[in-house]
Formats: sequence, structure tokens, C-alpha cells
Amino acid sequence: AGAEGGHRPGAALEAVDPERLDYVSRARHALAEGRLAMLLRQVGRALNRLPADTDGLPLALVAEIVGARAEAFRMAGLIPQSVEQRVALERMLPTREAIASNRAALWETLMLAGGVELGQWAERAPSAIARGWYELARIVKINATHPDALDREIAGWRVAWPDHPADLSFLADLRRDWQPVHLEAGRIAVLLPLSGRFASAGSAILDGILAAYHDAPQAHRPTLRIYDVGDAPEAISMHYRQAVADGASIMIGPLDKDAVARLATAPSLPVPVLALNVADDVPPPPGLYQFGLNPGDETRQAAERAVMDGMGRAVILAPANEWGDRLARSFEQRFVELGGRILAVARFDPGAPDHSATITELLQIDRSRARHRQVQSVVGVELQFEPRRRQDIDAVFLVATPPQARLLQPQLRFHYAHDLPILATSHIYSGVPDPRSDGDLDGITYCDIPWLIDDVNPRPDLRADLDAVLSPASRGQPRLVALGIDAYGVLPVLTAIEARRMRYDGVTGQLWTDGQGIIHRDLRCLRFREGVPRQIGGASAPARPAAAP
Repeated sequence: AGAEGGHRPGAALEAVDPERLDYVSRARHALAEGRLAMLLRQVGRALNRLPADTDGLPLALVAEIVGARAEAFRMAGLIPQSVEQRVALERMLPTREAIASNRAALWETLMLAGGVELGQWAERAPSAIARGWYELARIVKINATHPDALDREIAGWRVAWPDHPADLSFLADLRRDWQPVHLEAGRIAVLLPLSGRFASAGSAILDGILAAYHDAPQAHRPTLRIYDVGDAPEAISMHYRQAVADGASIMIGPLDKDAVARLATAPSLPVPVLALNVADDVPPPPGLYQFGLNPGDETRQAAERAVMDGMGRAVILAPANEWGDRLARSFEQRFVELGGRILAVARFDPGAPDHSATITELLQIDRSRARHRQVQSVVGVELQFEPRRRQDIDAVFLVATPPQARLLQPQLRFHYAHDLPILATSHIYSGVPDPRSDGDLDGITYCDIPWLIDDVNPRPDLRADLDAVLSPASRGQPRLVALGIDAYGVLPVLTAIEARRMRYDGVTGQLWTDGQGIIHRDLRCLRFREGVPRQIGGASAPARPAAAP
């Protein structure tokens, strides 16, 4: 929401005194304030401003309010509440076109959820209509990669729900739109570093790929051929040509960012490649898909959650190294894009045990002490004093590894930041439960992959099986194992995701593309409590650029 001629967005609305308006005009004014807040990504404010009492209002105005409330709930990641509003809205709409548009919006909202959640919500749905929507969405989610099964399940759903608003016309459109355009994957080449610097990471990813391969029905298993590409990125073109000569129909890998960048500079890739990293600022050729555990997905969602929770002013605490710089810049870019302000950025020595000086400067506690000394020198008597941190901060964004975070969080609490929300990326958590050590992380919020969260993992059975047989090295890198599982599982529907017909409900998150062949992940947000990360809210709210699905 821009402003022309230097006028602040919303100034005209603020100039109106609602108390001087009649009942209907006050409702219209509140609706306009709510819509403006949504444009500014201030979702909490939007939900507070939208009228809660609609008794006595014209039906058309009530429909506008309910529709706006549904969109605000969707933006906040509150999917059941949004669905409830959409179900209620259908009864208020006067035309078939408006009803069809509302159903399309309801369906897009459902597709933001995972199959596990949809099943849970169906069990406690407030109405039969809502339950039918949840069950239909769950069918699509869990069968999206199996067109024949999808067709059968939709037909069975129709028999069970003959009077549901998702009528034959809607289901016909659904079948057409959700029949994935499968990539032919008769021979898969896996290009991973199984020797050299990245051998441990490559082996963990390969374990995930093989687990997904053997988990699939035997009749649908393609041929796998595994290539050790080592740690020489300049050799990736040679390995690619060899895999093509060996008859590969699609490839998984490479992992090394430099190797991905070399593929990204090729004029074309006749055999498609699902790379497991992202080349920076290189327009990819047709046939190159880029998918990995990109920290940018996590910093983006941390910024979105902060803004949507009303945290408009933040400070950043990051290690004084290239990694810390990169994540801090990524968070700041998205936070400012959404209207937030970064008040300060502090760098800590990643090898130091005591960060008091850095924290006191960041929180301006040193200024508080200086003011105390000044006042005391003026009055000439000893004054009781407790330092105060700066009061204009809404949140701290922390970039840290587990050992660093275990040092920093207690020191932040000690320095009067105990009431400040602390946001971080999944780098603060090893992925292996350790409540005794992780008790020092209590209160930190971060986003992580469903594979590590019992109540939203779409494949808890597979994880239990793997934990019993994986090597200690792979078991200690569960995110990389999950990356391998999704790299194999997403292959059949790459073109469908690229066309934005669907999101893939993976163990690394909900996967979607930005239209440039880069696959992003929507993660789950958690907060440490008693040394254990516990899910909060729902999926990280989808406040992404308009180009995303």
C-alpha cells in the first residue's frame, strides 16, 4: 500500500471520527481500516479492526466483512477459522460467479495445510460441510502423486458426500487441475558427493533417497544409478554428460553450490535436474530445478511471523562471520519489505563464552548505567538503581548454532530481555532431542521441517523405521535425510508444482515454486519449552510476495 504525494497510508481514514458516524457507516469505516491493515501485512490489527458484530447490517456489507475476515485468518495461518468464514459466506452470496470465486478461495486456503492437519481438522469440524471440505482436501494432498488413486478417491468421496457444495462441476475441475503432469522418471541419476569434504552430507541425503525409493510400491520404482561426484565442482558437466549417455531421464543433485551455479550457466539442460542447492543470482536454464535447505526460507518466515504478530521493530544479534552476515541481511530484507524497522544490528564473537558487552550495547543498558551515574553525580547521594534495556524493541532476531544459542539466551534474559520475543532459524536446534542441554533455549521461536515434529510429520512411520537402521552419522543429520526423501518424492510432480497446480506436502515442508525453478519450503513454527521444541499456532503464515501461489 503506497502513498502518493508524501501522504501516509490510512491518513484519510484516521481523519474520520467513527463516533460521529451512524451504525452502518461505522462498520464500513472499520472494514476499510481492516483492509488497509491487511495491505500493510498488519494481520493482528486487521482482525481487531474488522467488525465483530454484524447484526442489523445490510447483507451485502456483512458478506464483505466475512470475506475480509476469511482472508485475514488465511494470512495469519489460521486455516480452520478462514474455512469457517468461507463456509458461512457462501450462504450470503447472490450469484453463481460469486459462489464459485468463494469456493476457489476456500480451496486455495485448504491447500496451505498438510494432510495430517486436514485429517485432524476433519475430526473436529464444526459442520458437515466443513468436514467434507477437509476430507476432500486431504484426499488430494495424500494422492497428488498418484493420478489413478486420486481419481478413485475423489469418486468415493462423491458417493459419501452427494449433497456437498463441492458438486460435480467442482470435482470435474479438480480432476483436471490436479492430474499431475508427471515427469518421465524411468532412469534416475543421483549425483552426490560420496567422497571428499561433503561425503557425510551426501551419504545422509542418499540414505533419504534410498528410503523413499524402497518405500514406494515396487511396480512404480524406476532405475536408480548413483554417481560419486566428489568435491570438484568443475567436474559436474562431465558427470552430467555421463549420466545422459547412460540413459538418465532425470537427475537428483549436485549438492555443492558452486556445482549448481555451473549447471545454471548452461544454455539448456536436455535432461532435467533437481539440484540440491540454490545458485545465487543466476537465471536458471529450462530443466533446472533448485531445491535445498535454504536458510532464506527460514529468515523469510521468521520476518513474516514477527510482523504478523505485531512486532514492527526488531534488533538483530548475529555472529561476526559471513554466515551471520548473510542470514542477518536476509531477515532484514524481508522484515523491512513487510514494513518493519531494524533498530540495531550487533555482531558477537562466535568463539567467545561471554557476550555481555555485545548484549548491553545492543540493548543500550550501558546508556542506562551512564544516565544513573550522571544523575548520581548531580545529586551527590547514593541512589537505588536497576538498569533498564531500551524499550522500543519488539523482538530480537538471533542467528546462532546450538552451543552459541545456549550461551546467548540465558545472557539475554540476565540483561533484562526476559520479556522480549526471540526469533531464530532452525540452526539453533540440532534436530536430535536433548532437553537437558536445550533447556537454555526456552522461549526461543523458530521454524523447522515437519520431519522433526511428531504431530505434523506426514511420515512418522518412515522416520521410526529409519531411526532404527540409519548410521549414527546420518541419524545425526535428520534434515539432510529428509531432504533426500523429498528430493525423490517430488520428482513426479515437478512440472505440476512449477505450473502452480499444487503444493507438495513433504517432510521438509510444503513445497512451492517461485516461477523461476526454485522450490521454497513453508515450515512449521515452534517454541522451546522445558528444553523441547513444541509447535505453536499453525503453519507459518503465508505472507509472501504476490508472485507465489
